[in-house]
Amino acid sequence: MISHLDDLTSEAERIGAVNTVHERRGYNTDYLAIKSLVSSKFNSGGSALILGAGGASRAAAFALGDLGYKILIVNRTRERGEELVSKLSEHGINARFTTGCNADYEILVNTIPDPSAVPMDCVKGKLVVEFVYDKESPFLRRARELGMKVIDGLEILVRQAMEAEKIWFGKSLEDSEVVRTIAG
Repeated sequence: MISHLDDLTSEAERIGAVNTVHERRGYNTDYLAIKSLVSSKFNSGGSALILGAGGASRAAAFALGDLGYKILIVNRTRERGEELVSKLSEHGINARFTTGCNADYEILVNTIPDPSAVPMDCVKGKLVVEFVYDKESPFLRRARELGMKVIDGLEILVRQAMEAEKIWFGKSLEDSEVVRTIAG
C-alpha cells in the first residue's frame, strides 16, 4: 500500500506501516493511539518491555520511545527482535533485545495474539497494554488482579477510531461521545 501513496507521516515512515489513508497520505493509528493512551494514563518514564516484534510491536515501540521510554524487546525469534531493535536505534530510540522478563520495567506491552504464548511471569510493572481485541485474556486478568493499570485492546481500537476520525474529518471526538455511541 505504501508504494501507492504520495506521502507518509513521519511516524508511518519510521514504523514502515500504514493503516489509515487520507488524500493519498499514510498514517499509523496504532502509533497515535498508544502514544495518546499511555501519555494520558501514565507518565513516569523509565522502561517498557514489548512482547513481540511485528507491526503492532513496531508502532508501540516507536510511540513509547518517542515518549522517552527505554525499549526492551522480547520475541520468539532473536533475529526478528534484533531487527526491530536495530530499526529503533537508527531513529535514536534506546532499545535492546532481551530473552526474558528479568529486567525492571514500568510498562508491559503484549502484541502476541495467542494467549497461551504469553509468558505469565512477565506480568509485572505498573501499566499493561494489550493489543488483543476480543475477550479478556488470562494475561490481562492477572494484571488486573495485581492492581496494575490496564489499557486493553478494545480501548486501543476505540482510540484508533478516534484518531482516524480526526484524520478523515478534522474533528476530535471526546472519549465519552465514543463510549455513548458504542453503547447505543
